[in-house]
Amino acid sequence: MSMLKLVVSAIWLFAGFQSCKKLYLDESKGISVLPPVLENDSIRVGLNLELGGAITYLASKIDSQNLINNYDWGRQVQMSFYSHPVPYAPNGKQPEPRWANIGWNPIQSGDYFGNKSELLEYANDGSEIYIKTVPKHWPLDNEPCNCEFESWISLDGNRVKVRARLNNSRVDTNQYPGRHQELPAVYTNAAFHNIVTYTGTNPFAWDTIDTIDNENISGPVQWSYWQSTEKWAATLNDDGWGLGILNNKTQNYVGGFAGQKGVSGGTNDAPTAYIAPIRTEILDSDIKYDYDYTLIVGSLEQIRGYVYDNADRPTLPDYDFIDDREGWYYQNVKDTGWPIAGQLDITQTTNNANIVGPSEHWEANSNHNLYIEMALEGTAGTMQAYWRKHGSSTFGASDHIGFSVINDGEFRTYTVPIGTASGYAGYMSGIKFVPPGVYMVPNNLKIRKIYIQ
Repeated sequence: MSMLKLVVSAIWLFAGFQSCKKLYLDESKGISVLPPVLENDSIRVGLNLELGGAITYLASKIDSQNLINNYDWGRQVQMSFYSHPVPYAPNGKQPEPRWANIGWNPIQSGDYFGNKSELLEYANDGSEIYIKTVPKHWPLDNEPCNCEFESWISLDGNRVKVRARLNNSRVDTNQYPGRHQELPAVYTNAAFHNIVTYTGTNPFAWDTIDTIDNENISGPVQWSYWQSTEKWAATLNDDGWGLGILNNKTQNYVGGFAGQKGVSGGTNDAPTAYIAPIRTEILDSDIKYDYDYTLIVGSLEQIRGYVYDNADRPTLPDYDFIDDREGWYYQNVKDTGWPIAGQLDITQTTNNANIVGPSEHWEANSNHNLYIEMALEGTAGTMQAYWRKHGSSTFGASDHIGFSVINDGEFRTYTVPIGTASGYAGYMSGIKFVPPGVYMVPNNLKIRKIYIQ
C-alpha cells in the first residue's frame, strides 16, 4: 500500500497472542490451541488472527525488538493484490476518494475504515502455522473480497519462510490487464530507514550495494522502483542490521521510507520503511496464484549471505507455458484465461498490441538467437521482437528486429537473430513482442515456448 494515515486504536501484538487459546479453541474441529507464534533459538514471529493472520511481530531473540510497523492496517507484513476496475465500486459502493485510484485491492489485514478481515481457518503444530482468511478491500468500507488468502509460515534459523496463495472467485469474469502485485508488502519501524539492495550488472559477486532514496519523488505515491538483479532488498538501521526479503519469483522491487528520518518511532508510530517484491501479473477471476518468500533477520552480511546461498541465478530467458503465464502479460490483447494449458492462447483485435515478458538479467551476445514456438491464424505479416536494456524502464524505439510469420495456424519455431542487431549489446532486462497488425479478422496467436540461446 501507499503511505497510510489511519491510527488503529488497538493493534493486537505479541502480548496478546495467548488470548488465541480462548478465541480459537475447538478441538472437535482439529484446530490447534497453540497461539499464533513460532520461535526458535534465533527469532520469534507472531501473527494477528484478528488481522487475517498478517505478520505483526518479528524479533531477534537477542533483544526482542519488534521490527514490524503496525501504525494502521495497511502496514504489517501481508498479502496484497491489485486488479481492475479502477475505481472499484461494487454494487455502487464508492471507495474512499484518496484511494480510488487503487482499484480492486484485497489485503490481508483489513480495510482503511478499520474493518477486520475474516479468519476462516487457523492451525499451528509448533513448526508451521496455516492461515486461511477472506480479505477486505482496502479502499472500501467493509467490503470482503470474492477470494481467499492462504499462507503457510515456518522458521529456519534466523529466517521466516512463507508460502502464500490467492484463490480468486470473482463474479466479474472479465480478464483485466496485468498490474503490479506486492509479493508481499513489508513495513518496518522508523529505526530501519536505510533501504538497500543490489541493482548492478555483476550480481552474486559481492559487488557494492545500492541505497534506495525516495526523498525527491513527488506525487501521491512517493516510492522508488528498481530491479534487483540479486532478487533481494532490506531495511536496515544505522548499524547495518534489520530485515531482508528474498523472492525468487521476481527481480522487481518497490519501496522507500515515509516520515522524517532520524525521528524515533515504534510499532504503532507513523514513520515506516517499506519494501515489496513486485511482479506484473494478470489475476483471472478464478486464478490460483502462488508465491514464496523468505524474511531474513540479521546483519547485511547475513542477509546477503543467505541470498547468495538460496537465490536463483540469472540465466538466459527461457519460458515454457505448460501451466502458467511465466510472468508474461499483455497490452491491448487477451488470452483465453485460467488455467493455462500448454500455451498462451491470445486474441488480438487491435494494431497496438504488446506481449510483454518479466524482468530478467542477461548479457547480450552476438551469437544469440531468440526462438518463439507459435502458431498464427489471421493476418500474415511481420512480428517485432524487442529487447529492454538494463537500467531502462522502457523498450527503446530502435531496439527491435522483425521476422515474418505465417498465418496458416500451424505451429513453427521461428528463429530471430537478435545477436546481429547493432542495438543488442551490453546487459538486457526483458523482451516483448509486437504481433502483425490486424486487418479484416482478429489474429489468434498460440505461443508454447520463448527462449534465447
